[in-house]
Amino acid sequence: MSVLPACAGAISRAEFDSIVQARGGGVSVASFAEVTDTLRGEVGADPIVRRAFFGVNPTYGSFSLQLGPGIVDDYVIYGRDVRSVRPQRDPDEQPTVRLSEVPIDRFEAMADEALAYAGIPGGYVEYISVQLSLRRITFAVESARATARVEFDFHGELQEVQRR
Repeated sequence: MSVLPACAGAISRAEFDSIVQARGGGVSVASFAEVTDTLRGEVGADPIVRRAFFGVNPTYGSFSLQLGPGIVDDYVIYGRDVRSVRPQRDPDEQPTVRLSEVPIDRFEAMADEALAYAGIPGGYVEYISVQLSLRRITFAVESARATARVEFDFHGELQEVQRR
């Protein structure tokens, strides 16, 4: 007699996706940490960031890094896979921060707050954008019928909500 393992309470993929969307669309500190750890492995312990953008589903990061005076490269990373490295020609001056200054470890909590502040039924976080000149983090909340942009400062304090 053979025994087949079974899973009690299994749900369909559509139900699972619905649950993930209801919880913010899959914003995961662990996933973003994987992306930033990969970036650190490529360029060094604490890179100087000119621009940072995080996609949520699938999780990826797009970064513009200041590697030295007049030396700027753009990186696109999915998980542990570096998909693109492109040098910039004649980069202009832009504000920078160390990657460690961006509160990635708070992204999950901030995503939950962004969903609450947006107040959009069925909303989920589409992407996260870091504006270094303003030291703000924008969570783009989307649904089938509405969008919102919810901005926090680097301390996680709400700055602005724009609904469309």
